[in-house]
Amino acid sequence: ARRLQRGDTQAKVELKQLLLHIIKREFPSIESNNVSPDDLLELLRVFSCRQADLVLHWIRVGYVQGNMNSDNCLLCGKTMDYGPFGFMEQYDPLWTPFTSDPAKNFSFEKQDVAAQINL
Repeated sequence: ARRLQRGDTQAKVELKQLLLHIIKREFPSIESNNVSPDDLLELLRVFSCRQADLVLHWIRVGYVQGNMNSDNCLLCGKTMDYGPFGFMEQYDPLWTPFTSDPAKNFSFEKQDVAAQINL
């Protein structure tokens, strides 16, 4: 996208190829050989539902993904990261296993916000 903004003519072709690959691999319900605005909206809708479902189940069992940045979120609705992450032993809405988060941006009660920001 940055290359496209700088006027790189090949960037648009490559971005479209990437989006088609993503749709084919992770969003088979979107039947498209082209990337239309409607396809992208559907991709965002499905990804949003996947993220919401993931975080809902984390909250349900007391799991905290202590550093849920966008680079840790997969389009398939999963996350990958080496941590820090963990389960609360007793309820504390501000608990986070991420000791480098003094603002508690990734605390138990803010996981839904972190997921939303990643969209």
